[in-house]
Amino acid sequence: MTPSLHKLIEKLKTIKSYLNSQLKHYPDYEPLITRATEIIEHCNNKKISIKLASYSIDFLENFNKFTLKRYSLVEYLNFEVVNLNQNIEQVFARCDLLCLIYDSQLPISSLEKQLIEQANSRQIKQSLLILDNSLIEDNLINIINLDYLKNWLNNNYKQAINHFLVRLDANCNLQSSEELNQFYNFIDTLVQNEFDNYIDHTFHGLKVNIAEYFEQEKKTYCQKIHSQKANFCQGENPEKFKQKLNQTIQKLNKEQQQIFKILKQDVNQYKLELLNPFIYDSLMYQVQQAIEKSEILECQENNKTYLYLIIKNQQYSQRLPTYIINLCQQNLSYWFEQEWEKIHYLKPENNLPQFWQKTQQELEFINSSKIQTINFNLSSKPVFEINDFITISILEETSKTLLDYHYTQSTWFRLAVAMIVGLIIFLVTSKLFGFVIVIFQLINLFTAQNAKTIRIKQQTKELKRIVEGKYQFLVRHLCDRAGQILITTLDETSQQYQIELDAIASKADEQLNEVKQKINSYQDIINQLKQDQAEIEKLLL
Repeated sequence: MTPSLHKLIEKLKTIKSYLNSQLKHYPDYEPLITRATEIIEHCNNKKISIKLASYSIDFLENFNKFTLKRYSLVEYLNFEVVNLNQNIEQVFARCDLLCLIYDSQLPISSLEKQLIEQANSRQIKQSLLILDNSLIEDNLINIINLDYLKNWLNNNYKQAINHFLVRLDANCNLQSSEELNQFYNFIDTLVQNEFDNYIDHTFHGLKVNIAEYFEQEKKTYCQKIHSQKANFCQGENPEKFKQKLNQTIQKLNKEQQQIFKILKQDVNQYKLELLNPFIYDSLMYQVQQAIEKSEILECQENNKTYLYLIIKNQQYSQRLPTYIINLCQQNLSYWFEQEWEKIHYLKPENNLPQFWQKTQQELEFINSSKIQTINFNLSSKPVFEINDFITISILEETSKTLLDYHYTQSTWFRLAVAMIVGLIIFLVTSKLFGFVIVIFQLINLFTAQNAKTIRIKQQTKELKRIVEGKYQFLVRHLCDRAGQILITTLDETSQQYQIELDAIASKADEQLNEVKQKINSYQDIINQLKQDQAEIEKLLL
């Protein structure tokens, strides 16, 4: 084995051993190991194919036996005897060197010329061994043939073909001579050059293969890193993308908190306006006006007289509690409608549906990260039903009063009898005493009636005062509860929005951590590939 070939094989074995040791870190080295194994096997089986071509097979075999003993690299040579009578393509198959043996006793044939021309056009190295028979028979034909051949070669293939003149002894055996030694040296040099070229070509090819392999592998993992960044981080580093996402979520949180703060301020402001008795169309003012304009109604219940406050209009009359309840229901329902309209359609800067849309637009940059963006609607429209907060029958019970007047039915009867007796006395006796009795009783009658009226007025005033206090409390209570419902609805919506944003942030963090781990693992592989490439290139020096 040539020293250079042995050195190449040892380097390949070292590289193969190193790659095997790195399989635990990078299993994809198998193709490179296989390639190194193939080159080692090819180097171990490398031979230079030399074809000896002539018309005389017997002579070629004798010549072959003689020459094999002379080459120092005979183990790397593969001699093959070729009969020129066979197909010319078979002559050139697997041929590194073509050695044409020409007998000078005969003129060079057209087939031999064609063989030389074909080998030259195929860039196959060739030599021409010219057998000189002058020792056997010195004749003119031999000299003429040799002169013609030399002139033909010099004119056509002076630089391409190495030709050697070899003498034969009387038994047609090769004679050791300087020319023959030159032929052997030529073969040795040619074989050595072929191996050097083979080693250089193989070594260069190996370096190219290794460089291409590592570049392709590094490129593959760089593309994977790029793909991870493109698919999940808009081409940015995960840390920068996460910072951008956090800033966006913080910004949206701040905006939604500001929006809900304004909406809740509107709720509280509207509630204050409803309760302000000095605003003409406020609920409190309307309730006060209704109480003030209400009239008294006497009703008999269980042999008792009760005073009720009623509201009269042109069509009908209704008790004050019913009127107030309807008035409150109407105003508070209108308030809910107004707030709902305000939330959805008024004030573009505080419009929740538009803010949802803005949120989607702000978070569009994370759609590529396969994270579902915020997706929900405002809570269902809240409703306010007074019946859910008060019992109307209890309100009606507390909105009436018992007539506090002490002239009972028996008192009125006795007064009537006394008047009749006095009248009879006056008519029968014509005495003033009977008339005095009548006048006295009439005075008592009118005094009682006036006292009742005064008492009713007093109780009506007191009832209105009591009812006004109760209804003021009722209005405040209902407005507070209505405001709480609206505030709660806004808080729940804000909380839902916050939950959605937190879920997005959490999911984004989870996926970004996965992306970051993948990118780091890919980068570790790239670093390992660079380290292994540097180590292998060092082994190739």
